[in-house]
Amino acid sequence: MIASILIPLLFIISIYLFLGYFNENSTAFFDFPVELEVNLIESIISGLIVALLEICVFKKHFRKSKSIIRIGLKTIIYGLLIFFAILISSYFYISNESTEFINSYSKNYLGIITSRGIFYSLGIHLSAVIAALFIIEIDSFLGHGATMNLLLGKYSYGKEENRAFMFMDLKSSTTFAEKLGHLTYSKLIQDCFIDVTKALLKYNGVVYQYVGDEIVISWENIDESNIEDIVNTFEVFRDTLKSKSKYYIEKYGIVPEFKAAVHKGKIIMTEVGELKKEIAFHGDVLNIAARLEGFCNKKGYSLIVSNTIYNLFVNPKTYNLIKLGALDLKGKQEKVIAYGMIPYVS
Repeated sequence: MIASILIPLLFIISIYLFLGYFNENSTAFFDFPVELEVNLIESIISGLIVALLEICVFKKHFRKSKSIIRIGLKTIIYGLLIFFAILISSYFYISNESTEFINSYSKNYLGIITSRGIFYSLGIHLSAVIAALFIIEIDSFLGHGATMNLLLGKYSYGKEENRAFMFMDLKSSTTFAEKLGHLTYSKLIQDCFIDVTKALLKYNGVVYQYVGDEIVISWENIDESNIEDIVNTFEVFRDTLKSKSKYYIEKYGIVPEFKAAVHKGKIIMTEVGELKKEIAFHGDVLNIAARLEGFCNKKGYSLIVSNTIYNLFVNPKTYNLIKLGALDLKGKQEKVIAYGMIPYVS
């Protein structure tokens, strides 16, 4: 939405400065204040259209279609809607004071929109929308906000942050992979990762990466006030899978169940790679969370949390946490105290 508003406005300002530099009488055929006002109206309308459709329509539909088809379809739909938005905003020309530019045409609606070059205006706004769509698509691959962070170089030299991480993967994944075959199994994982979206959006989880059938989720600024967001994310995801059990049984013959582990601490967030750049997290926190997730099967729990996470709960008894003791984690000299939170459903 921001791109859809700013790009046309910057374009109009650039044209005005360009014309003013080469022609001191440019205001005779280019009324900058009026153009700026009308383009602001057009930009806000088109920006709202893009934002509403992206959130209310396209997030639910066309998710599995090819990117080029999705962008092309969106461009056609947005183009038609923006065209009508420009027609509406052109009425504002009529209410403004007369200029040489406007007086050179009959003061009627058709004359006004023709004088403004409606297709030129449509081209500007549609170009902004297409640019925004490409940024949205790239951002969906790199992660929410990663595109702008990479462009701005926010993490070029590394930045320390305090984050919580959840490592979550499919229970009995090897058995399912053998039973279903690699193609059907891949579709199963895709469906599961789509179904986790609802929980992530509701409780502010950010996908760090997908590794096979495992998804790594992170939260920034987790403390006593919002620690429940992590637990709720896992439970909402499990409830979503259960509510769609009929769908999964009919399509795959199973109802997927996930196990997870959570840990929190300081990490370094930095830009890595040359041929393929991405923003990566470095730190012992990730290693511990990954190792704890490996204990889910051994201890019989769907969710295990570290002592660091346990200490953030205002009332731990509410969650029936069971102390699993100090666990020996591979590659760690010091033992890590952990708690079992949600037992496996037999």
